[in-house]
Amino acid sequence: MFRPAFSAILMVLGCVLLSCSSSSGSGGAGSGASSNDVTLTSDSYTLKPGEEEFYCYAMTLKSDIVITGFTPTYGEGTHHILFAQTLSQEPDGFSNCRVLIKTTWAPLFVGGKETTPLKLPEGVGMKLTAGTQILLQLHLLNSGATPITDKTGVTMTGAPDPNAPFTPAGIFGLNDQRISIPAGAAGYQESMQCTPGKKMNVFAYLGHMHRIGTHYNLQQNGQTVIDSGWNFDAQPTTPKTMVINPTDQLKLTCTYTNTTDQTVVWGESTLNEMCALVFYYTNFDGLDGCQQM
Repeated sequence: MFRPAFSAILMVLGCVLLSCSSSSGSGGAGSGASSNDVTLTSDSYTLKPGEEEFYCYAMTLKSDIVITGFTPTYGEGTHHILFAQTLSQEPDGFSNCRVLIKTTWAPLFVGGKETTPLKLPEGVGMKLTAGTQILLQLHLLNSGATPITDKTGVTMTGAPDPNAPFTPAGIFGLNDQRISIPAGAAGYQESMQCTPGKKMNVFAYLGHMHRIGTHYNLQQNGQTVIDSGWNFDAQPTTPKTMVINPTDQLKLTCTYTNTTDQTVVWGESTLNEMCALVFYYTNFDGLDGCQQM
C-alpha cells in the first residue's frame, strides 16, 4: 500500500517548479479568477532540445480555501504536474527539484500532458486552512529540435464559503512499477492486482503511461469498468461514477508496443514507462493506494 504520498502519477504515479499567482509574482488566496480562487503560475522556464527538468514552487496559504476544482494551464514541454499539500516544510518559492515525489507531499491533483480540468461534484471539496503550505511540481521535457520558453500554472477554484459543510474528496492510486517491455514487443501487457480496503464513491479518474503505451484497462471483480486507448499527447481527467467496495478485486492492465531496440522499464523519464491509474473519490479519509514493485 502507498504511504501518505504516492509515487507517481502518481502517476504519477509516479506518476503527474512553480511561482505563485499572477504574472507579477504576487499571490495567495484571492489571486485567481474570483476572490475565492488561488492560482499558481510558474516562472518562465527555458529548455534546450532534449533537456529534461523538474521544478517546484511552494507557498503558504494566507486564508482558508475549500477547493471545488482544478484548472491547469500547460506550457510547452509539460510532461506532468503534481499539486500537493506539504507535510514537512519546504523552502517557499521557485526551485529546481530533481525528484518525482516525496513521502512528505500529499497529492491533491495530478495531470499529464494536456490533462483536462477537474470539477468536483456539488457539495464536495478539499479543505486547506490558512498557514498550510502547498506545492506545485512540474516535470518538463523538450522533445523537439529547438529551444522552448514558456510557463505553466494551475488555478484552484474555491467554494464561496469555506466554512460551509462539504463532503471531503481525495485521491486513491494504483501504480505498477514492475514493468519490463521487451524490445520490439507489440501488444505487450503488464498487470497488477489491488484490494483497496476501503469504500470509494469515485467521480473521476486519470490514467498515465508514457510514449509506448497504447491502452489501459481496469477490471472490478472480473468485469471491465474502464477501457481506454492511450494517447500521450492528450491525457484527460475523465468523469465516471462508480462504487468500489473494500474487498473488491481490482486489476489494472497496461498495453505497450515497443518499437525500440531496447527493453523499456519503469521510470520517471519519458523514455521509461509507467502504468498508473488515479481515482478521485468521496468520502476521503486519508491518502492511500496500491503499488506493485
